[in-house]
Order: sequence, then C-alpha cells, then structure tokens
Amino acid sequence: MAKVLLSIASEELYALRLAQLTAEATALEARRAQHALRRLTLELERRYGLVGVGATLDIHTGLINLKEENYGLRADEGPPAARPS
Repeated sequence: MAKVLLSIASEELYALRLAQLTAEATALEARRAQHALRRLTLELERRYGLVGVGATLDIHTGLINLKEENYGLRADEGPPAARPS
C-alpha cells in the first residue's frame, strides 16, 4: 500500500504555526498569573503570621485554615491573625 502525502498551502501552515505560538504564549501568561497568585498568597501568609505554623490561607474564601494537631482547641492559640480580639 503506497503512502500518499498531502500538503496544505503555505498560508495555512503559517496560520497553524502562528496559532501554536499564540497558544504557547497564552499558556506562559497563565503560568505567570499562577506564579503571581502563589507569591501574593505567600506574602499574605507571612503578613498574617501563618508561615511555618501549620496554617494556610484559603484563596477562595479568605479564611485561615488551622491544623488542629498544631493548635488544639484553645482560642488563644494559633497565629496572631487567627486569635480572637
């Protein structure tokens, strides 16, 4: 069985390659945005005293998540931002 090679016009090939480059650039921008989000989250966790104490910031709700094994149930424990005033 013989192979038949078909080709597309150079303008169509150009359009395909341009679309591929656009897709790659868009993916890179998405990665940059994700990196910026992680950086801001880390900065907020530092600002609120959450870094290194087993607490995290939920970026969807803005709530601070504490690990019970680190803080127990006492209200005066935990990072400063999570303590009642």
